[in-house]
Amino acid sequence: MFFLDKRAQVICDELKKEAVKQRCPVTGWVCKAGNYVTPAEADAAEAAFEPFDSRTMHWYGPDKHYWFRTDLQVPESFDGKSLFLHVSSQIDEWDDGKNPQFLLFLNGAPVQGIDMNHRDVKLFSEARAGETLRLDLQSYTGTLHSEFCLIVEAREIDPEIEGLYWDIQVPLQAFPRLEEDGRPRRELVKVINDTVNLLDLRRPYSEAYYASIREARAYIGRHLYEELGGWDEVSATCIGHTHIDVAWWWTVAQTREKVCRSFATVLKLMDEYPSYRFMSSQPQLYAFLKEEFRILERIEELTARQQELGLMEGASETAQIWNAVCGIFDQIVRVIGDRRISNGMLRDLIRAGLESMEIGLVPVSSDCVLLGTLQRTRPGRVRA
Repeated sequence: MFFLDKRAQVICDELKKEAVKQRCPVTGWVCKAGNYVTPAEADAAEAAFEPFDSRTMHWYGPDKHYWFRTDLQVPESFDGKSLFLHVSSQIDEWDDGKNPQFLLFLNGAPVQGIDMNHRDVKLFSEARAGETLRLDLQSYTGTLHSEFCLIVEAREIDPEIEGLYWDIQVPLQAFPRLEEDGRPRRELVKVINDTVNLLDLRRPYSEAYYASIREARAYIGRHLYEELGGWDEVSATCIGHTHIDVAWWWTVAQTREKVCRSFATVLKLMDEYPSYRFMSSQPQLYAFLKEEFRILERIEELTARQQELGLMEGASETAQIWNAVCGIFDQIVRVIGDRRISNGMLRDLIRAGLESMEIGLVPVSSDCVLLGTLQRTRPGRVRA
């Protein structure tokens, strides 16, 4: 049983490499220095775009803004394939709060933030060869370094291989935190080891290779995510959250940019994973978002999309939570007015509002049953 997790990690690292089936550099960039919010604002600025050869040229900081742009024609080899954009500045440190960050625009619309934790942006599940894409990068150097590369690649990422990578990688990350002689760790290492033993990695992308990928995914899905996932010892409910200090290691102006990048990433993940849930408890961040990219309209679009996909409960939750949270903030403003209050009092007011918040759902079909508390359940006239 010793070093089995190390063996699995080596195989997992190999899967991560093989998940990228093809790649090609994205070049032909132009650039101008300056802090612009949208492509239209960058176009309206007096400064002209200058050619930027990403193979030989650098951009410089710290605490500087640049705007990069190029037109990418989808290569023939990507026709009908997934198309991702991978962006790097050659800085690999963990701290995405003070290192280079980007906001990607596709054909004029904001798509996703790019930082140390989010370097790949999914553009299409099935790209169309020959289509021309206008790519804009709102870029910030961060505050730690003074010289940067711009390395951008178009990539095809295989969803089955990448899916197995994460199926294994996630429990491997939890492995060191489990008791060495505990039952969860022993069971976990056995399932992971049995999973990697099913893989045939001798000829990547062959029929036998993909058959083993599918078999391994089915095995770990059943034995880990279904059977072991049903244990009662630990029950965890996970909701995404982005905590952004309005002013800490950066200025308020940079916070506005961070909010747009972070929430653009969250909305992109919600598009890709409809069951994903996210919350943010800082009212000032919502105010920034409304001013910059009309986040309210985007949330309404998300609710409509959930309804189209038949996720009626999720759509109802999204709409009700947004309205309830905004209602809490409105009540605080009406009660407090222009008076200054402490952070502790504001925290207590928000907490009291959230604790009293209730979300109601109606059955989405005639054969649906909802369970609720006695306080929210209205049985009508019940006779003994």
